[in-house]
Amino acid sequence: MDEIQVGEIYELEGLGGIEITAVDGDYVEFEEPDGSLTSMSQEEFLALMVREEEGDKSLTLPSPYAEEEPKGKLPLMVGEEYTNRYGQPIDDEPPFGGSTGEEGNSEEPSLGSSEQKTSEGFAFDSLESVRKKLIDLSNRNSLLNYRHPKASCLRIIDELPNQIVELLRSGKEFSFIPVPEPTEAELIQAGYVEVDPVTGHKEYDWPDAEEWARHIGLHTSYDLPERETEELGEQRHQDSSLQTLMYAPELEARCRSIRSKAETAIEESGANILYLVIGFLEWRESRDSDVVRRAPLFTLPVRMEKKGFDRGKSTFRYTIALKDDGLLTNIPLREKLVNDFGLKLPEIDEDVTPEDYFKNISQTILRSKPRWTVRRQATLALLNFSKQVMYEDLNPARWPEGASLEEHPIISQFFSSAGTEYCPADFGYSPEYPIDDLPDVHIQFPLVSEADSSQHSALIDALKGHNLVIEGPPGSGKSQTITNLIAASIANGKKVLFVAEKMAALEVVKDRMDKVGLGDFCLELHSHKTQKVKILSALESRINNSQSYRDFVEIEADIARFEDLKNKLKKYVEVANSPWRNAGLTIHEILNKATRYRLQLGIDPDRISIDGVSGENLTPVRQKELADNLEMFVFVHNQLSEQSATGEIEDHYWYGVRNSELLGPQVESLCALLRDWTDKLVALIEFWEEQAKAFSFPPEVRTTFVQIEEYINGLRELPELGGGEPLECLEGLSEVFDELKVFKADYLWIHEQIKSLRPNMKQRAIDDPLSAQKIEEALKTLSEIECLSDLTLGDLSTDYDLCEHLLEVAGKLAEGFLKITGNLPHALLPVFELSKSGIREFHTFVSFLAKLPAELWRNRAALYDDDDLDPLLEQLASKLKALTPLHKKLSEIYGLHRLPPFEGLEEDWNIFSSGGFLRIFSSKWRAAKKALLALAASSRVDKKDVLNLVPDLLEYIKGIDDISELNRTEPLLGDLYKGVDTPVDRILALRNWYREVREEYGRGFGDRVAIGDALLNLDRNLAMNILEFANSELGSLSDALLKGLKRLSGHFPACPGLGDGHGHLLGQGSPLMALQEKLKSALPVFSEAIESSDAKLSTIMSMHADLERLLERRGQWNRSSVKAIFDTADFELTVLTSGYSEEKVSLLSNLEAIIDVVSRVPILRSTILSSPTPSRYQTLKDSLSEIERRHRTCVEAERKFQDLGAVDAESWYGSDVKDLGGVLEKNLNASGNPSWLGTWLDYLRIRKRIAGKGLQKLIEGLEGKWFAPDQAGDVLQLCLCHQLSKEIFRENEFLADFSGVEQNAIRRKFRDYDRKLQELQQKKIAYRAADVAVPGGRATGRVANFSELALIRHEIGKKKKHIAIRSLLKRAPESILALKPCFMMSPVSVAQYLEPGKFQFDLVVMDEASQIRPEDALGSIARGKNLVVVGDPKQLPPTSFFQKVIDEEEENETVSLQVSESILDTVTPMFKNRRLRWHYRSRHESLIDFSNKHFYGSDLILFPSPFQESEDLGIRYRRVSKGRFNKRRNVEEAKRIVNDLVLQLVERPGESVGVVAMNTEQRDEIERQLDQALKDDDRARTYYEQNRGCEEPLFIKNLENVQGDERDVIFISMTYGPEQIGGRIMQRFGPINSDVGWRRLNVLFTRSKKRMHVYSSMTSGDILVGSESSRGVAALRAFLEYCETGHLHQTIHAGKAPDSDFEIAVMDALRQHGYECVPQLGVAGFYLDLAVRDPGKPGRFLMGIECDGATYHSAKSTRDRDRLRQEILEGLGWRIARIWSTDWFKNPQASLTPIIRQLEKLKSDVSPSVGFEEGELCTAQESGSHDESLENFAGEMLPSGGGESDLDLEKRLLDFHQSVIEKENPHIKPDQRLLRPAMLKSLLFHLPSSKGEFLELIPSSLRLGTAAEEGKFIGPVCEIIADYG
Repeated sequence: MDEIQVGEIYELEGLGGIEITAVDGDYVEFEEPDGSLTSMSQEEFLALMVREEEGDKSLTLPSPYAEEEPKGKLPLMVGEEYTNRYGQPIDDEPPFGGSTGEEGNSEEPSLGSSEQKTSEGFAFDSLESVRKKLIDLSNRNSLLNYRHPKASCLRIIDELPNQIVELLRSGKEFSFIPVPEPTEAELIQAGYVEVDPVTGHKEYDWPDAEEWARHIGLHTSYDLPERETEELGEQRHQDSSLQTLMYAPELEARCRSIRSKAETAIEESGANILYLVIGFLEWRESRDSDVVRRAPLFTLPVRMEKKGFDRGKSTFRYTIALKDDGLLTNIPLREKLVNDFGLKLPEIDEDVTPEDYFKNISQTILRSKPRWTVRRQATLALLNFSKQVMYEDLNPARWPEGASLEEHPIISQFFSSAGTEYCPADFGYSPEYPIDDLPDVHIQFPLVSEADSSQHSALIDALKGHNLVIEGPPGSGKSQTITNLIAASIANGKKVLFVAEKMAALEVVKDRMDKVGLGDFCLELHSHKTQKVKILSALESRINNSQSYRDFVEIEADIARFEDLKNKLKKYVEVANSPWRNAGLTIHEILNKATRYRLQLGIDPDRISIDGVSGENLTPVRQKELADNLEMFVFVHNQLSEQSATGEIEDHYWYGVRNSELLGPQVESLCALLRDWTDKLVALIEFWEEQAKAFSFPPEVRTTFVQIEEYINGLRELPELGGGEPLECLEGLSEVFDELKVFKADYLWIHEQIKSLRPNMKQRAIDDPLSAQKIEEALKTLSEIECLSDLTLGDLSTDYDLCEHLLEVAGKLAEGFLKITGNLPHALLPVFELSKSGIREFHTFVSFLAKLPAELWRNRAALYDDDDLDPLLEQLASKLKALTPLHKKLSEIYGLHRLPPFEGLEEDWNIFSSGGFLRIFSSKWRAAKKALLALAASSRVDKKDVLNLVPDLLEYIKGIDDISELNRTEPLLGDLYKGVDTPVDRILALRNWYREVREEYGRGFGDRVAIGDALLNLDRNLAMNILEFANSELGSLSDALLKGLKRLSGHFPACPGLGDGHGHLLGQGSPLMALQEKLKSALPVFSEAIESSDAKLSTIMSMHADLERLLERRGQWNRSSVKAIFDTADFELTVLTSGYSEEKVSLLSNLEAIIDVVSRVPILRSTILSSPTPSRYQTLKDSLSEIERRHRTCVEAERKFQDLGAVDAESWYGSDVKDLGGVLEKNLNASGNPSWLGTWLDYLRIRKRIAGKGLQKLIEGLEGKWFAPDQAGDVLQLCLCHQLSKEIFRENEFLADFSGVEQNAIRRKFRDYDRKLQELQQKKIAYRAADVAVPGGRATGRVANFSELALIRHEIGKKKKHIAIRSLLKRAPESILALKPCFMMSPVSVAQYLEPGKFQFDLVVMDEASQIRPEDALGSIARGKNLVVVGDPKQLPPTSFFQKVIDEEEENETVSLQVSESILDTVTPMFKNRRLRWHYRSRHESLIDFSNKHFYGSDLILFPSPFQESEDLGIRYRRVSKGRFNKRRNVEEAKRIVNDLVLQLVERPGESVGVVAMNTEQRDEIERQLDQALKDDDRARTYYEQNRGCEEPLFIKNLENVQGDERDVIFISMTYGPEQIGGRIMQRFGPINSDVGWRRLNVLFTRSKKRMHVYSSMTSGDILVGSESSRGVAALRAFLEYCETGHLHQTIHAGKAPDSDFEIAVMDALRQHGYECVPQLGVAGFYLDLAVRDPGKPGRFLMGIECDGATYHSAKSTRDRDRLRQEILEGLGWRIARIWSTDWFKNPQASLTPIIRQLEKLKSDVSPSVGFEEGELCTAQESGSHDESLENFAGEMLPSGGGESDLDLEKRLLDFHQSVIEKENPHIKPDQRLLRPAMLKSLLFHLPSSKGEFLELIPSSLRLGTAAEEGKFIGPVCEIIADYG
């Protein structure tokens, strides 16, 4: 089929047969079966067309889609009907090929590049059929018939081919040059505008770009020049610009469109489709055909980039640069030429030039085809070469023996002609592994990233060698799983090929590998990213880093710790979840029930325990038996209760009798005993009444047994009177009974204190009330001077005398000082001051006078006061100490005054001493000897001595030289230095004296420095006189004074002037006088009060304290009310020293005893106190015997009755108060109704029988009303579970010792080790991967023969001209694979770069497999041993972005792969299947809940958000009321989205953003409007540029291209809507109408992580859904309805009941504190046990509480249970608290208190609720425009429905001009108006519907000629036009 023809019938996917009604450029219009008209682009139309069959232009669908995928369906054999994965028939063919028995169908000849092969069991013909899908030899293929499509190519003029290629190969970038737009003046000058000279009216005839280019002199032919000789031309062709035939706005729009499509292709398929084509082969189908086809020849892969904004042209600049993909031969053209014409297309070499290639074609092909030609044209085109390399790759002839396709186990399974059975034995999804129980899991299956149990299980399967399908729903961690899988494979020494078409899928895994430190071992060979330099750089980095990896031995220890912690956590789960013996309940359930019922019932379960209960015997049967017995007893109990008068069992006549064994005679005996007891009770009551009358008992006294017993006991306790008791005082004393007891105790205490004080204190002092005050004042006087407490009174008297003596001595010393001070220097006066410090100073001064010998006083000099002298003297003294004896020794031998220099003497001595046997013959020796002998002091000296002592002489000379040098360098001694004769001892003595003086008195500044200076300069005679006078007269006086002062200061440390020593000892202020005065005032007081002078001051202080207490208590005693009462009765008592009376104490005791009795026995109080006479008192005591007798006989009769009847007294009496009247009434009622006793005994027998089964205490509790009868069942559960709980804790040491705090600490440490292990695994895997042998290869000979590592190093060392990537991989496969054990590639790059048989991978991992066609995947699969396919059959099928339908003959024999939609469909029934169920992406469940429910059957595990209502999370629905779907786009929706998108970029730059439209036209419109918005807003453009540099930059895509992408925020344009406002919605929704449209929507609705903004011009009610509607349309309507409900921001609760009794108990406890909880919060898969609402913000949850319930125990692994789930929840914003059931059982409050404390801190203040209408939160208001009035008017201008003619549009524009524009801008010139005639004409011609289109389509001369004031009306004008477009 060459092109789409009007009137032809075509079959479209999901619509059936349709008829073409119109073809307009790139758009097709057709009529749908319901009669509605639909238009779409040809590209989209072709994508929806069904496969064309031979001889028929209708198309059939090769693999229809269905809703669900049946798992595990066994394959059918030959002759059976086959169905695909959706249950639909597949042409009665076996799944893997083979003959069906039908013959006669001829095969289409194979293409020339494939060699026919045959192999038993392998269907090569089916393989060839699959190969054909990869190459299109029809005229629809643009590589054979390029038509220069208007929207997707850019043609270039006036350039030289070779120069373009040369500059591109050199790395230059090219920009595209637009045709300069003419100004109005230029147009007038050129004659395109005619101006009426009279009216000034202008008539425009705008030239298009090509016409204007010719006008200005450009070469407008698309045929490029062959050569250029003009100098100007040479310069023109050497620049970096490419000339086009477009004005700037059109050029920008074209570049934007091309770049967008090229980038989309790269992202979707990994294939570059952007090529600069230079040269086309014009060919014809036949010799006589006039139809010319153009096939691209020389294609350069390029990339286009958007550069900076050109403010002058108001456009963005676009450039192209050469990609490093290499040149490709046009394979379809080659095959076409071979098959149809027998011609061979020359191959393109990397270094060939276009001109050379054209020449080669001319010399080969054109010679045979003279009508054909090479067109020298250049076009930037979109071409798809990707399939041709895969087509070549699948040629069986290219695969070597040992690696052939037919030998590959998986490929052979695909193409088996024998119909091999392949369905796995385990249908459906495989169960997850018990991760915790797997041995060596850390070694065999290590993790480098997080992995839940479903992910880890998939990894385990893959590493075990299973071929596997991993179904990964959106956000389920596919890339995370793949990362772990690759890392674990590398750890196990495997080589991995990771394949994905989408760039995003590869990049996200590579990014994760980088983050775990393993990116260095991955080689990216995705075709669009493959650059030589980058690959070599990656290899160089890997080689250089080889030594940087280290092994981590400690990982074994960390694994051990991890396992230990895991086992501890696991043990709790296992123990708590294990059944307890035979009880039929788990420990967890037992503890939960016990806790719940204990809190709910408020009963102590130990009170009602059941005997003999244990886990062994409490079987479910026993439990039912107990429950049934209890239920029966409750029934009997209720029946008997109804027989009583009140309906209560305790009111039964014989209630209280417990002896159920009573028989006939015993019954009679019991009745008789009751009557006897009753008689005795009557007698007691009668006597009591007589006593009451006789002694006037108060009327309120009740006649109870307790009262009678109290009365009797009181009479017993009354004392016998002594005879002197003042009984008349009893009443008064009874009122102050407590004071009476204190009064008596004080009396005894006071006399005891007097007794203890008397030995040491005089009597008068004890009795004198003022003595304590006097003693206190005396002690205070002494405390002021801190007198020592251990001093006696004698010591103080002695110190008083000492003060007197010292004053006398001080006077004498003062007289002596006066004699001296008259001649002293002023500075020395402090030395002779008469104070303690002055006297010390005197002593110090005199000691220094005596320390310096008298003979040295005259030698004092200033030089001795120099500290620098000390080191000099030290050295000098040391050296002279050695020299002095030498001097004495040598002076007798040598003339020391004439010694030679040391060097000369040393030389002579060396010569002399070293002379040998023949020394006598040496002149030097003789001369040396002579010189030595000449040193002798005289001739008399022995020559031997002279010679022998020369060494000593040398030492002496050396020493003299040293001290001379010392003096020379430091000449401080001056004339004192005399060599060896220096008087060093005298100098040292003086220096030491000076130094000591300075050390004592200081130097420079200080209070005593002046004394030291004066001492150093003191006259010698004066000093000697002072010394003599001090020694003779003053010394003894000062010594005595200091000694006395020392004693006094020791005794009185705080006495002023004594301690500090500065007080003057004589005169006013003398400390001695002050001390003497204080002692004088204190001593007399002590002598008057204290008996002995030996008493210490501390003793006196203690006695004083005792005396004070005594006097205080004595005063209180005398003032007491008791004393006043006694005084009125003349009862005398005294507390003076002689006033104690034993008799009076006895009388007080009697009074106290009487009052004690009457205070406790109210009856006796009134009886005694009413008439307190001795006679009445005695009569009362005498009545005791009779009342005791009667009481005793009554009690005896009661006891007999109770013993026989086993009567429970409290039950019989009805209470614990035995009221005589009530008991008598009870007795009379019972004895009067003896027949009821039999009924009661029957009840007791039943009770006993049931109680014997262990329910005794429960029965007692029921009868005692501890609980209501209807609570009996719950109480039984409490008893049983509580007793089992106690047994559990008693026998299970682990649970008994369990602590939730410790368990939380273990969990925390477990999480730490789990994370640490991941880090260590990362490093260990890196080390193991780096520690491999890399083949060195050949490194000698010709470079062309280099291989492996040698070749790699050689290429790394080169600066340029590197070998091709394919060559590098071909020559160094083993070393590259060793260095990079993981290759990351697209299917295209696998075919392009990996030569068959050169690379063999252990594992092939294929991601996003639902979008990879089987034929695209085969080459990758064939290069691996095992295959893991990752994808989602509920997401997009393979994209049809460049897939063209090929012509095929009808096939009778096909294999399943031929009819499979994707490789995922092919292998799903063949391989083991796993599904990843945990959803990680969405931070709010509303974002995924729709897809989970509608597409995944609510099977995903979703984690709830803590925010029901949040501005940052969930779905935002925007209803676009003015939106219209016209020309396959919705301008208004695009406008709203762009407005909000700009705000998003500026106000929330930290969030990543994506925009998705329903088709490419809407995507382009959004891009166009965004570009315009960025041009208009510098601030927005700045933020946009910042966003481009982010890790996840903004994307704008259509529905088909968004799979695999995710962003924080997704903007969705629903696109479709009415053509006119208020019009009917046409039921055509593009690809959504197809059978797999729902899969597209599933992808669309699951891209956002935080927020989804949905913009729709239609409502759910606008979409009509019927029985024939596709699932996609139904899903679209359901989603819009979901958006419109107003519940988008509210967590959809599960509506589930609490999971356990434990949770109920916790909820009740929290409710009591004011917190409401939602149990089992969640929407699918995971439910949070309890979520606590914020009282102030009900839409927010404060905390999630995990109760280790079913959710906790059901986790598949410890990692899931104790780390991942909580971390996911915390990542969503939850604050998680955990309550352990074991802790809750032990102490609920301890578990609850910290949670309550946290909740109090977290909760918000409660504010009045503000109501809002349902749906308000999810429906945004229409965003405002820049001028609301303009928009309102523009809206009024729009028609309500139906098309209007251009005249109507023109009229409305003119109305707008007159009504709005002219009124606002009345002064604008007519020729500058926006809607002037010329502009109006252009608007009606181009019909721009947005400002962006206005700038692109309207000539600049018109735009620039418009007044700036009218620019703001462009938007409203375009909106009016949009409805007519």
